[in-house]
Amino acid sequence: QALYGARSLIAVSAGVARDLTARLGLASRVATIANPFDLSAIRAQACEPLPFTPEREYVLHVGRFSAQKRHDLLLDAWAALPDERDLILLTESTPALQTMIAERGLSRRVKIAGFQANPYPWMAGARLLVLCSDHEGLPNVLIEALICGTPVISTDCPSGPREILGAALPSALVPCGDAVALARRMQDFLASPPDLSHLDLSAYSAEQAALAYE
Repeated sequence: QALYGARSLIAVSAGVARDLTARLGLASRVATIANPFDLSAIRAQACEPLPFTPEREYVLHVGRFSAQKRHDLLLDAWAALPDERDLILLTESTPALQTMIAERGLSRRVKIAGFQANPYPWMAGARLLVLCSDHEGLPNVLIEALICGTPVISTDCPSGPREILGAALPSALVPCGDAVALARRMQDFLASPPDLSHLDLSAYSAEQAALAYE
């Protein structure tokens, strides 16, 4: 409240806007404008070659190693799936993450690829991108993966995933903290990928964001 006062604000999602006004009680005028994405540039970068040749099909998770991102939930769900594909994590390797993987017997099936300056070829090459956070603002990786033409699955966490997927791809949402539901949905999407041809991502274009800012 001291920082923002009654100044006009821009929130990246309706959920963040609600947090600012209802939860924090700010008297600000809040407009919601999603983060801008250069769709053409992302698709062009997605065509660049991967720095390695995948041994098997893979599912991708992109996000720093923190409690919020729920790598534990993702690994529990992955352990329940058949050993047919790899799970690749675009995050920095830490002893805690390595232990988490080893404790579930997944050292052969889970690869830690580290931070990638260009994650888009990784997204484009994945069968599926999974986000399993307990909370977000507006999860860019969901939008970026969809721009790359890759199906996504996300926990229905506050906030952002439902705003991105609720109308266009509601089956991509699973309850928070439910490893069984996450595993089932991953298996469903891997067996029968959803049709993304009807998705309209123009609301996230840089042009639309610029118009909204103006």
